[in-house]
Amino acid sequence: MLQLPQDPNLAAPTSATPLLKASEHGRTEAVRVLLEAGADKDLATNSGYTALMIASDQGDLEVASLLVEAGADKNLANIFGCTALMMAARSSVHIVRLLLEASADKDAVDNDGDTALMHAADDGFAEALRLLADAGADMDVANNDGRTAMMIAAGKGHAEVVSFLREAGADKDMTNISGRTTLMMAASRGHVKVVHLLVEACADKDVADNDGNTALLLAAGKGHSEVVRLLVEAGADRDFTNLRGRTALMVAAQWGHSEVVRLLEASKAPTWSQLLQHQLLKRLSMATLQLCECWWKPAPT
Repeated sequence: MLQLPQDPNLAAPTSATPLLKASEHGRTEAVRVLLEAGADKDLATNSGYTALMIASDQGDLEVASLLVEAGADKNLANIFGCTALMMAARSSVHIVRLLLEASADKDAVDNDGDTALMHAADDGFAEALRLLADAGADMDVANNDGRTAMMIAAGKGHAEVVSFLREAGADKDMTNISGRTTLMMAASRGHVKVVHLLVEACADKDVADNDGNTALLLAAGKGHSEVVRLLVEAGADRDFTNLRGRTALMVAAQWGHSEVVRLLEASKAPTWSQLLQHQLLKRLSMATLQLCECWWKPAPT
């Protein structure tokens, strides 16, 4: 290649240059030769993928390192707004480290408003997420739907990621555009471990979304009995009504979730009349015992 008068940037009809093809197939030596021959490092496919994005997406550290050393643009985005760092956040902690050390923009957002940290949270890639957080990535920034990294992780049931973000100080009570919190997202999908973590962190159990549903109402409506049990034991309001006037018990009964109905019925707080009756019975029992003691007590001699 270095000795022949050929253009290293000559693309196929699909817009794939030799460098793009070599990066796609992990041909490290070919990538090295093409870069030495002056191949354009930042030419992209029709979808906007550069060689560095392709290597990052595939977790190919050797190729990515060659491209970064050659000065490839780390912050270019494809037609979806995704950068190489966002792709690495789902594939390789080593490439995440490489790109951060090369000063890649850690808070860039894609077309959905997702950052690299959110991509890592969505994939449950805790190690990559830790690197990004340690580098100062914003943990509480929200995407176009108003979801934060913690909300995204909670909705997927990634307990390790939620635990890390909680300990790192991420806001657990932020709401998305639907008014839903991290706890609601975990509860509505039945992610028991995540719900347990959030309850332990004193997440607000009785805040309601735009439809008036709390985490308990959402869990009850989906039939997630273990989540319902956790929330009730943590003191969630069983009698809270949504905008349609329905309680968790009504919603569970409507959808035929018998186990949830049994749980909620068993955890019912006693009424005033029941409490009064209990107190009266207790006093009557005590009086009866005292009478018996007097009856059997031997007379003084």
